[in-house]
Amino acid sequence: DIKDLDAEILIMCHVHPVIEFWTENFRSIEPCWLKCEIDNEKFFKKYKIKTKFKQGIIMPAFKHLIGGMAFNSKDFEPLGPLLKNEILKWKNAEVYLLDGTYLGKLADLKSR
Repeated sequence: DIKDLDAEILIMCHVHPVIEFWTENFRSIEPCWLKCEIDNEKFFKKYKIKTKFKQGIIMPAFKHLIGGMAFNSKDFEPLGPLLKNEILKWKNAEVYLLDGTYLGKLADLKSR
């Protein structure tokens, strides 16, 4: 029975975040890392575990054939309790491509 989590970083996977890029005639998706704040109070309310998390990292898939969920799509539906309950503050996450390129905040990367 865990009462406290001493970690400062929560790493999450299996969601496979991607970012969509659009032009008038072209669409591309790119796997990305999402770095976001964590609401420790919501985490405690949901799991009854105290944490010292300072940030959350959502890992991408590293192969294009796996695909992913376009977090900047207007049709995006969060999966899992950490995203659905906004324990991970994914809406304002920092977005990084696999090569480390910083794209900005997710809230500023609107999809078509």
